[in-house]
Amino acid sequence: MRWVLALVCATLCHLAAAKSTRGEVPADKDFLIKQKEILRLFNKVHEPNRFKEQMEIGKIYEPSNNLNRYKNPAPVKKLVRLCTNNSLLPRGKIFTLFNDKHRNEMVLLFESFLFSQDWETFYKTACWARDRINEGQFIYALTVAVLHREDTKGVVLPPSYEIYPHLYVNSEVIHAAYKAKMRQEPAVVRMNFTGTIRNPEQRVAYLGEDIGLNSHHAHWHMDFPFWWKPEEYGVEKDRQGELFYYMHHQLIARFDLERLSNDLPFVKPLGWNQKIVDGFYPQTTYRVGGEFPARPDNFEFQDLQNIKIKDLMDYDRRIREAIHQQAVYTVNGDYYSLNDSTGINTLGQIMEPSCGSKHREYYGALHNYGHILLGQITDPKGKFDMPPGVMEHFETATRDPAFFRLHKHIDNLFKLHKDLLPPYSRDEVSQGQSITRLV
Repeated sequence: MRWVLALVCATLCHLAAAKSTRGEVPADKDFLIKQKEILRLFNKVHEPNRFKEQMEIGKIYEPSNNLNRYKNPAPVKKLVRLCTNNSLLPRGKIFTLFNDKHRNEMVLLFESFLFSQDWETFYKTACWARDRINEGQFIYALTVAVLHREDTKGVVLPPSYEIYPHLYVNSEVIHAAYKAKMRQEPAVVRMNFTGTIRNPEQRVAYLGEDIGLNSHHAHWHMDFPFWWKPEEYGVEKDRQGELFYYMHHQLIARFDLERLSNDLPFVKPLGWNQKIVDGFYPQTTYRVGGEFPARPDNFEFQDLQNIKIKDLMDYDRRIREAIHQQAVYTVNGDYYSLNDSTGINTLGQIMEPSCGSKHREYYGALHNYGHILLGQITDPKGKFDMPPGVMEHFETATRDPAFFRLHKHIDNLFKLHKDLLPPYSRDEVSQGQSITRLV
């Protein structure tokens, strides 16, 4: 019994000495007001705002009449003009970050939030946008802004699975929850994964459909947005390309281990000119707009209006050439070495790509285009006006086994780069260190 008490005391002492890596934020009155108002902005975002104070601010406040309160008023003016002309994505429509128009509009809203000079301006701008901007764009822009503004540091945001539960559970669960709500009856709703004994690949559906995994994947891409403009925003995303590799490499490693545990081989990388042998039926439904599209077995990639398979294969080849040459082309036609400590970061930036890509036009967008091609594979011409697929949302992408095949392909490119690097020198390994004795 004594050793148990000693262990508990030691643990408590350790926890007491621990400090948050984000620093301490005093929960004073001002902070608690910020926390409350931001949570209210997120509340039932698909419906009109029900909080009277925020409604009044949203009606009265005019961003275009307060341009001096923004560090950069240009995105504010453009956003207001588009809103006045009814040119923005309407409320109730599906928002996807992989649609250029949707994303550009969201970025205008985010920049309006980020460039607000103080909390009051930021809050009033959010109240103005709450019932005017598409709810998907609003939530995404507000979330990323809260994560990056100094005056909202420490604010706790609701997890996305509480805002968009339909993205994280199958339609059967949603229907059961609606039924219980309509009848005003308490209910315990159990969720089954989409795997069946007739589909060996779905033995590991429990991992791809895990709420925590999908939430982590979505949140990482909010912490490190591929559209982030470091020079304009004044914040450099340190090692973003390297962390893009590391995070997805960890997902692939875990997925492969789960496959081995279920008597399945390692996941195979996809090929742009090969069939995707295993289909996928998400069994999930949008809040509005119908079901997520399914993909039958043995489907092939198809050209989209703005993305051609040949172009993707060219991007792939150019990246491989850069890896073998251990240097990438820059926009100016110069070479940028991959044979140093920042090489893997540079490679990650051109493969995702982020705004740090050395030559976006030449190396393309291997990762992002792969997501779009997989998301629209069953309706490439838009003939049936199908909604975006699961691969077109970071919140749902890992549900599709093809997500892991895509990232295995990308991961293999990183591995090729690492295999071609020279070994560490003695000085690099033991710089500032020495072995004095062995025990």
